[in-house]
Amino acid sequence: AGGFDARGATCGVYGGGSGGGGRIVVLYDTSTFPHSNFTIHGGAEFGSSAHGSSGTVYLKDKQEATGDLILDNAGVVTTLSTPWRTTLTSFRSVTIRGLAKLSLTVADITTLTVGQAVLLSGNGTLTLGSGVTLVITNASGFDLDVSSGATFNFESGSTLTADRVRVSGGVLNLRRD
Repeated sequence: AGGFDARGATCGVYGGGSGGGGRIVVLYDTSTFPHSNFTIHGGAEFGSSAHGSSGTVYLKDKQEATGDLILDNAGVVTTLSTPWRTTLTSFRSVTIRGLAKLSLTVADITTLTVGQAVLLSGNGTLTLGSGVTLVITNASGFDLDVSSGATFNFESGSTLTADRVRVSGGVLNLRRD
């Protein structure tokens, strides 16, 4: 089976900076391809740690109202968060893994609604900034699952609405003033 590639460019010059991963959108009638067929990680800079941030994959069944958002930096270490570049406010699921980082600020979005789980794994990081609300309406299982070295940062003034949260090998940071 083939794949989709939107990885960031790698810089071969010290201090030049590398590109972030790209955006992939797939609207489908029937999905049989594995999520591992997408490459969206940021580029690596030669001799430096100025690597690019993860790109995004948005998968949506044409018959469904919302789709799945995936961020995966494939283990590329970066200090950068993936920028929020969509007007969408609802997703079926959100997955952040492979050292990908997503920081949501009120300038980006005020309320993010997810119908199934928000999965953080593989040292992925999700940060809810002040004024941002995350609503998870998952009917079964864990709503928010923070595992495998992942981190969920809950800043002062942010709101999480969820029934079941599991932190297993991950970190949940609550900042309250």
